[in-house]
Amino acid sequence: MKKSSSAFSLIEISLVVLIISLIAAGILTTTNLIKKSRLQAAQFLTKSSPVNDISNLVAWFETSLDSSFVGNEKSDGSAISTWYDNNPDAASKNNATQLTSTNRPTFTTNIFNSGIPGLKFDGSNDTLPFDGSSLINSSYSIFIVEQKTSNKAPNCIIGGSASLANTNLHLCYVLDNKIRFSHYGTNLDYQNSALSYSSPKTTMHSFIFNIAVGKKYWLNGGSSATESDTQTAAITSFAGSNIGSFVVGSFYEGNIAEIIIFNRALTTEERRSVESYLGKKYNLTLNS
Repeated sequence: MKKSSSAFSLIEISLVVLIISLIAAGILTTTNLIKKSRLQAAQFLTKSSPVNDISNLVAWFETSLDSSFVGNEKSDGSAISTWYDNNPDAASKNNATQLTSTNRPTFTTNIFNSGIPGLKFDGSNDTLPFDGSSLINSSYSIFIVEQKTSNKAPNCIIGGSASLANTNLHLCYVLDNKIRFSHYGTNLDYQNSALSYSSPKTTMHSFIFNIAVGKKYWLNGGSSATESDTQTAAITSFAGSNIGSFVVGSFYEGNIAEIIIFNRALTTEERRSVESYLGKKYNLTLNS
C-alpha cells in the first residue's frame, strides 16, 4: 500500500521526541525554542529581503546574521569591534569599525522581538565609525530600527564631526519627543509624544533626501510622509561619520538592530517594500 504523503517520517518523529525530551530534561525550554525560532525567521527574512535587489545600496548593518560580526564577539555582553556591512553587491564592504576598545557598543541577545540581538550603546562614548562619503552631494535613503533606553537629549543615532551649514548629516532625538533630520543648520524636525521614552520601544525611522525635492521622514512607515520640507541643499561633507554620536557629547543611548543606507532617493514602492520587510522582521505595526 502506498504510504500517505501526510504521514510523519521516522526522522520527523525522532526530532519531535528529542525536543520533548530536551524540554523535559530542562536542557531546552519552550522560551528558548521561541527565541531561537524568531532568530531563524529573522535570518530567513534578511536573506530573502527586497533590500538585496534594490540598487545603490551603500551599507547594510543588521544583527541577526552570523556574517554581521566577528565570530568570537557574538555572545551576550561582548564588545563589538566591527559591524560588518552585508551589502551583497559591494566589492569593498563599508564596515563600521571601532579601534578603541573602550568605545565599543556591546552585543546583547534577544533585545528585538524577543529573539533578535541588538547593539547596546551606552550614551557616554560608544560609537562605530563608517564611511559616509557616498552621501555627499547626493540624494539618499536611510532606514533605522532602534529603541532608545533613556529620555536624554540630544540622543544621536548617526552623525559626524562638522558644525557648519550643510557639512554634516545627523539623525538625532534633539528632545525626548522630537526627532531631527538635519544637514546641520537645515533641519527637518518632527515632534510627537509617540517618540517619548517610558520604556524601550522598537521604532523604525525612514529618512529620504531627494536633492530635487527636499527631505521626507516616516515614523514606522506609512503611505504618506510623517513630516517633510523643501530644503534641497545636500551635505557637502560628512567628516567623522559614525553610528552612535553627533559632534562631541551627543552620544546615543539605546539599542540598534538595523541600518540600511542607499545613496539615492528610493521610489515609494521601494521604500514601502523595505519598511514591510523591517515590519515583519521586528513585529512592528506599520502606519497605514
